[in-house]
Amino acid sequence: MPNTELPIDLETQVVLMKKYVNFRQRKKMRDFLGYKRRIH
Repeated sequence: MPNTELPIDLETQVVLMKKYVNFRQRKKMRDFLGYKRRIH
């Protein structure tokens, strides 16, 4: 991602990172549960 776009302050970056991480963890958990359901 080029830094030529409008700069994001640190706080906004942290918020975006938290949202992104939460989203990935939820997706991973959903995939994991779906995988377990397929096994049983």
